[in-house]
Amino acid sequence: MKRLVILFLLAAIAAVPMTFITLPDITGTGAVVTLSTNAIRVQWVQIISDSTNAAAMRFGECSVVSATRGLKIAAGGGYNTPVVLADPYVLSQLCLYVANGDKAYVAYGN
Repeated sequence: MKRLVILFLLAAIAAVPMTFITLPDITGTGAVVTLSTNAIRVQWVQIISDSTNAAAMRFGECSVVSATRGLKIAAGGGYNTPVVLADPYVLSQLCLYVANGDKAYVAYGN
């Protein structure tokens, strides 16, 4: 019986369409950038650093991100947050530090 319930739950989750939204390209100014000024709740975030960037980017909660703090993403690299269903990420609380002239690409979904 437990397996049947799990199968129904998996089928229900698979039937829910997932959105995929991209933000406009972010060109760095050597300052911390908030991913959104609105409190958009999302289940996952993907960050990609342009391969021609001169420096590594930093990603994380706005309260800690700076030029020297946050998850380091090398030029040409990327990071995908784990998918979270119960307590989603809030874009207005996530930030990037992008060096002057470097580019970042952001996608998210729910």
